[in-house]
Amino acid sequence: MTTAPALSAAARRTATSACRAWLAAGVLLLAFVPAARGHAEWLGWLPFWLLVAPLLVLAQVEALDAFRASAAWASRSRRALCRAFGCHGQARRLNVSCSTPAVQSRRP
Repeated sequence: MTTAPALSAAARRTATSACRAWLAAGVLLLAFVPAARGHAEWLGWLPFWLLVAPLLVLAQVEALDAFRASAAWASRSRRALCRAFGCHGQARRLNVSCSTPAVQSRRP
């Protein structure tokens, strides 16, 4: 599975502001130009391109930012727990000696 390269913070801010401007222009066009509410031969349903597409892009950017923030928080909290309580990885079986009387009486 390949992943897309991460955008820098400046590129993300630029893309977000461009999408917000596109969304604002789309809302104004849909509100004041009745022809923008129809269907174009080359583009298809115009409200999708003027309103829904920029909303989807903004939602994707915000979700990605939230995912990265939660992953960073989870990583920090796991490291803090390991420092506080010690991370020993997978639990190991303890070597218990058979010196208790109940265990010794069951031995042949």
